[in-house]
This record gives sequence, C-alpha cells and structure tokens, in this order.
Amino acid sequence: MQNAHFQTIAKNDGLGKTVNEDHVQVFENRLVVSDGAGGTGLFADKWSEYLCFHLPNDPICTFDELCIWQEAIWEEFYKEYKPVAEGKGIGAKFLQEGSSATLVALWQVENQFHWCTYGDSVLFHFGKKNLKFASIVNPSQFNQSPWLLNWKDAPDEKGFQSGILKLEKGDKLLIATDTLAQYILISYLTSNPSKANKALLKELAESGSRLANTYQQMVVEGYGNKTFQTDILEPLLQSLANENVFEMYIQQLFQKEVIGLDDYSLVWIEHSTELS
Repeated sequence: MQNAHFQTIAKNDGLGKTVNEDHVQVFENRLVVSDGAGGTGLFADKWSEYLCFHLPNDPICTFDELCIWQEAIWEEFYKEYKPVAEGKGIGAKFLQEGSSATLVALWQVENQFHWCTYGDSVLFHFGKKNLKFASIVNPSQFNQSPWLLNWKDAPDEKGFQSGILKLEKGDKLLIATDTLAQYILISYLTSNPSKANKALLKELAESGSRLANTYQQMVVEGYGNKTFQTDILEPLLQSLANENVFEMYIQQLFQKEVIGLDDYSLVWIEHSTELS
C-alpha cells in the first residue's frame, strides 16, 4: 500500500528486549496489524504473524465474513504447532488455551479504505486539526479485557467493528497496538480539553488503574499545554523514519512514564492529495 510508513519493536525495560509478539504486514492494496496476546495461550507471536500473512485480498466487511475467514485458516496453524507444543510437553495447554491476538486490517478500494478491527489495537483517522474517528474513543475501555481472536474459539460479534473511510487532503490514518494507542488517545484528549474529552479523562482518572497514573503523568509533563498535531503527533510520526529512531523515541516516552511497557507497533498513512 502506497504512503504506508510503519515500525514495530519489542518491549524494552532498559535491561533487555523480549520477543516481539506484534506483527505488521503491508501488501499492495491492504495492510494488517496484529498484537499477539502472550499472557493468554501459546505461540502468540506466531499466531499474530499467521493472521497477517493470511489476510484475504478482499475486505472483511461483516462479522460473518470474519468467522468464515478464521474457519478457513485456523486448522493449518493448529496442525503446524500441535507437534511443537507436544515436543515441549505443553500439548494439553495448547489445546486448552490456544493462541490469541488482536487484528486491525485495512484495504484500499479505489478512493476508499475498508477496515475492520477485533480487539484493542486501534484505528485512528485524524484530520488537519481534530480526531475524526477512532475505533476506541474511551480510554477506560483499555482497562477491560480485550476481545481476542483465538484459533480454537469462534469469534464473538461484540469484539468486531468494520466500516469505510475516505481521506481528504492532509488526513492521516494511524493503526497502533494497544499501549501506543493508549498514549495517542489519552494525549489527544489531554491536549484538547473539550467538555466531552474532560468527561472521558475524569472517568479514567477515577478508575484507579495504571492508565489513570499514565494520564496523571501526562498532566505533570504539561501535555495539557501542548498542541497535539505539532507537539505530540508529528514527532511520533517522524520517529518512523527508521527502527532505531522509533525505539529511542518510545524509550524517551517510557522513561517519562507517559507510556506503558509493551511491544509497540505503529502504521501511518497520509494522502497528500484529495481523493476524488
């Protein structure tokens, strides 16, 4: 897909990196981001990669289409990793827990972008000055257990979203896995203190969660006085220039305690000319 810039890196607490369970794949007319849930099931990194490489050419527009797609692909993954699990003495665990991951997929069809999501990786549509759309708009939703695609289970319709977006000149599409999506969303709400945004942040602050502490740290760091587009979003997007720059930038945010510890993936699509 043209004009797609992305990076994906493993979590790094300063002592060392772990296996990156996120996966990003960009094709000619589509792209996909999947966040493997390592705390639920086995082979999360392999499952997220598998989902990405098996993304269909045509958009997944309905929940039924998502179910049909997963039903068509899961068995091959199971057959490949069942003997691996048995060889490690965890065959029963693999059958019981399976493998889990989120999904955000985007297909460009002429002048429109068809999208679908499952879980708490987030699709954002930013205009020149404001957030036009986000698949998660309330940061408190991140405090709930995410919906996850698992090869052994049928998807739940409650976890599925889909739609069509059309970009105007200068608009940006971003896809981010959960922890980076939290940073983008909370920093946007904090730097744009409308009545509705203040209400969302008040709910988050009263949750007593890790994300409540993240928000409070953003307040300490002066995010309420920042301009989102120039002070927050642009530096983040410019860090996509290469992996080292992206990792250094994320580490700076982590050291300031305005972002949690996780794997981080970000995709950015911008149209320089208006689509007809």
